[in-house]
Amino acid sequence: MSFKKVINITLIVFFIAFSTMFCLSRFNNTPLIEGNNDTLQIYEWWHIESFEGGGANRQNYLNKLALSYEKQNPTIMFMVKLVDADQLEDALTRGTPHLISFSEQVAKTVLPYLKSFDSEYNIQDNFLESATYNGKLMAIPFIASGYCYFTKTTIKDDLTIYTSNNNLHNATNLVKNETINNGDTLSSYECYTKFVNSNNVKLLGTARDLFRIKNLESLGRFSVNYEPVSTFTDLIQYLGKTTNDKQINKFINYIMNDTNQRKLSELSLFSTKHLKLYSETTYSQMEECLKSCFVPNIFTMEHFT
Repeated sequence: MSFKKVINITLIVFFIAFSTMFCLSRFNNTPLIEGNNDTLQIYEWWHIESFEGGGANRQNYLNKLALSYEKQNPTIMFMVKLVDADQLEDALTRGTPHLISFSEQVAKTVLPYLKSFDSEYNIQDNFLESATYNGKLMAIPFIASGYCYFTKTTIKDDLTIYTSNNNLHNATNLVKNETINNGDTLSSYECYTKFVNSNNVKLLGTARDLFRIKNLESLGRFSVNYEPVSTFTDLIQYLGKTTNDKQINKFINYIMNDTNQRKLSELSLFSTKHLKLYSETTYSQMEECLKSCFVPNIFTMEHFT
């Protein structure tokens, strides 16, 4: 057998062995590399998206947080996995992650697996109350968004209000005695395009619409009146932990530090902490609205009425 062929076989065997070790450690959280100082600890972080974000992908933001933390802590690895809300319950029967990023839609499903928090991370009271159950803080609200009305400045009367399927319940409460969507069932993007292409639409949208419409307005497409909703939001991403592992708590402290919370402005989203991220007028107004608005409790489903 030639020397070159021996080298190739050796490399293949090494690759298979290393891959097997990695997979076992990935699912069992066992050390990948033995040694007092070189043990790689792998943690699983599930992310469930239940509402639309701002101007960028939230999962990418979580991945960046994990990577930046890993650079500072080379023996730690966080595996961020996107899990569909409809598949979550079944996935939990087969194993639990160390961290879960979630929102109201799946709160009752994840509650039995969560450990309570001792620290409040300088989070605003209305957000803290939304994640409290039986007197304990069961999750950390760590990303916020809000609602906003959009109307073109040239239109004053005879407006039809449009909002996405996900917002219909809230719209019914926020907009009394008015027809919404002309009876149609519409996606967020369909509502956005109706606003862009029509002169008689009032859009009840989110921070994602704010990001889109601000971009079009800056290009001179139209001029818009913005009215952030000051009474209510349920567009909150929560962070839950299923263990009190020391490294998990250190990582959560890292996620919630002021520097990383300020990076939410890169997503056109908002911090739940007592921080000011924006100077631009409309974003700053929405930021102020979020400080005092009602946030429903995700575990008791106490909703806006």
